[in-house]
Amino acid sequence: MSDLITPTPSQSSPKSASNEAPLLTEVGPEQPASPTLSASDLKRFNTFDRFRKLAEDKATKPWELKKAASEYLVAELGEDPIFKKYNVVFVNDEHALVRTDVDDIHSALKNVDTRPVLLVLNSPGGSIEAGYFISKLCRETPSGRFEVAVPRRAKSAATLICCGADAIHMGSLSELGPIDPQIDEMPALGLKNAVQHLAGLVKTTPEAAEMFASYLAKALKLEQLGYYERVVESAEQYATHLLDLRGDATTTGEKGLEPKTIAHRLVHEYKDHGFVIDVKEARGIFGEARIKRDTEEHRFSERVYDELRLIQILLTQNAKRRYMYLVGSLADGLTVAERPATQPQKET
Repeated sequence: MSDLITPTPSQSSPKSASNEAPLLTEVGPEQPASPTLSASDLKRFNTFDRFRKLAEDKATKPWELKKAASEYLVAELGEDPIFKKYNVVFVNDEHALVRTDVDDIHSALKNVDTRPVLLVLNSPGGSIEAGYFISKLCRETPSGRFEVAVPRRAKSAATLICCGADAIHMGSLSELGPIDPQIDEMPALGLKNAVQHLAGLVKTTPEAAEMFASYLAKALKLEQLGYYERVVESAEQYATHLLDLRGDATTTGEKGLEPKTIAHRLVHEYKDHGFVIDVKEARGIFGEARIKRDTEEHRFSERVYDELRLIQILLTQNAKRRYMYLVGSLADGLTVAERPATQPQKET
């Protein structure tokens, strides 16, 4: 026979114990915990805030901006795992490539180890010779392997740099371009094309031959035509040599295109200096294996691009002529300068 248990008042139901309503504890929505910054996050925040304040002050000297911006960039990017895989160098400049860029890359590559070189490249082009030397320097390292990541554009002479790379990392907004030498902002091939066009007109309208001949005699120097032609041939030679440095001819298809064929295509087959060579077009030139899409290397280059874009926006808030560029290693830091009044005359 089981024991009969009589509940005490505290154990009885509310109805039998009293007429008082039971005590209820009001429970609201859970409040989020106060955010706690890690030491690295705090450092990044402080370095950015310091740079922002200096950028907003019109009295700030360029060297102060360089130091603050470089410290922020190191804090933001320096711990990215890509630095464990590669010796990373940068050419990020919205102005033309020049020979001093070669010196900066040479300095940055002096003490590299056996890891491959990754060049984060964002450039509209510039000096043919500068592009050739930068690509050549990136190959002449202990690893012998050189890769390029393009967040936005690597046009013309910057495409020449890519010719020497073992891999080119691209994304949806990445673009290469024709290697189209420009002289005084006009295509070197344009003069030859114009003469060929006039010759075609003479064939269709022989009665105008004397008029065209008279015009050409007054407007054109033969040595000028020869010089322009040699500039174009030189660009093609540089591209062929860099393509040969890769040590293989594997590009599109099973057999692939020969370096001379690729170089000729890049120099002669595109009719607009600004033609967009996107991932699909680039794979048709350099091959599926060499053009990598949406890789970790490209992701890193996008981070670099975004950070530099933010820095540039802050720089131009109070001084419209200020601009910055990053050429060399992260340790070398950014350069903050006044916009140049002129550009090099011969560029691609």
